[in-house]
Amino acid sequence: MKQNITETIVINIEDKVDPYYFTVLKDRYEKVPTEYQDAKTLFEMYAEKMVMVPLCKEESEQGGISRYEPANKKIWIDVQKDIYAIESGGIFFHEFAHMVVDLNHMYEKDVPIGKFKEFSEALIAEASDYIGKWEKQASELAEKYRVAPERREKFIYNKTMELMKKDILESNSCFFPYGSLSDILDGGSHDKYQISQGHCPEDGHAYWELPYHLPDEAFADIFRCQILGLKEEITKIKKIFSKSYEMYNTILKSIINK
Repeated sequence: MKQNITETIVINIEDKVDPYYFTVLKDRYEKVPTEYQDAKTLFEMYAEKMVMVPLCKEESEQGGISRYEPANKKIWIDVQKDIYAIESGGIFFHEFAHMVVDLNHMYEKDVPIGKFKEFSEALIAEASDYIGKWEKQASELAEKYRVAPERREKFIYNKTMELMKKDILESNSCFFPYGSLSDILDGGSHDKYQISQGHCPEDGHAYWELPYHLPDEAFADIFRCQILGLKEEITKIKKIFSKSYEMYNTILKSIINK
């Protein structure tokens, strides 16, 4: 794929891939907005280290979309789903960011370390603040409507979910329910508010039980948004996760400059 992006970037792909996929990724790479050039630089730095493998037909038919495997440093993707997604190429760049996190040893034994740990703590705190705002509003509505005590907890949960979905949809309907913001809120609430489609259990654990998953997913989510130039989604992420977004950029720069 060297000639499809630049003469200095090589993407290793095992097995046959629809040639149009190269055009999709090339277009995404070439159109990264100026303000997100650090993300583009990171991609250039690590592209040669990446090996991508198309998911087999059986796994794709079972609902598989993508994954990154630290054990063999390979990215597995359902190429056709990534080509025809609303944000085509986004799956590839999301998984690519997981590889970068792994290669930079940002966690040990499933626990984030250093700046990545601080990033995780900021994500949890800001998710709690955002969710708490809507839970408070939902609780006030429960009082207003005089919801019976036995129905109060369920009412507050459902109303909180409804209010958050509405807030996200009003920002950009395209990134709900599979977008980055809903994914971060899912993890930040420890799966209490699964606004997105959720993640499958991993190694016998509920996905968000493993401490490194939240910062790992958030890093990949934001990286994907920057590469694809999803400015509306980034604006909303910055509004809710302002500190976390700054920390993401700090981590990004530290990788580039080390």
